[in-house]
This record gives sequence, C-alpha cells and structure tokens, in this order.
Amino acid sequence: MEELFIVKFWDAVKEFMDSINWLFMLLFMIITWLVNAGANIKKLKDDKTYQAWFVLALGVVLSILYGYLNDITTKEGITGLLFAIIAGMVVWKLGISKFEDWIKSKWTKK
Repeated sequence: MEELFIVKFWDAVKEFMDSINWLFMLLFMIITWLVNAGANIKKLKDDKTYQAWFVLALGVVLSILYGYLNDITTKEGITGLLFAIIAGMVVWKLGISKFEDWIKSKWTKK
C-alpha cells in the first residue's frame, strides 16, 4: 500500500514538472529580479507581503503577454504558465535568493 502511494506521488510530481513552461519560468524569474533590483519603491523593498503580491501580479501580466505572443490558448498551456509562476516564486525563495544574498555578502564584505 505504501509503495503504491509513493509511486502515485512521484507520478504526480513528474506530471507537474512536465506541465511547467520552463522558458517562461526562466524569463519570469529574470524579469522579476531585474524589476525588483531596479525598482526604487520603498514599500516594495521593505514590505515582504507587498513584494509577494507585486511579483504575483507581475507574473500574471507577463503570462498574459507571453501567452498572447506565443499563441497559447489551450487549457494545458495556460496552466503551464500559471504553474511556472508558482514554481518560479518557490524556486527563487528557497534557493536562488539565498545564493544571491551570499554573493552580495561576499562582495560587500571588507
């Protein structure tokens, strides 16, 4: 019984990973990083909840633009874009932002 659960769990993970639009996720992460780094909005830099909502809204706008430019009209294509936003936010928060902070601390260390 437990083996069946593990197999089904990993099948669901594989299906989720296959549904993500990886190119959009990469573009979303780069554009969001550039906007956040270049934004001179005090509330965006100080309030993490505001920043999360801002990033989510930016992701939705970018997904609409990306979907329109690449003629993505199927339910699976749109779902892949939304999953890419979620996965991009999670990957950024769990790994890449920590790595970025570590690099900044090494460069600014005197």
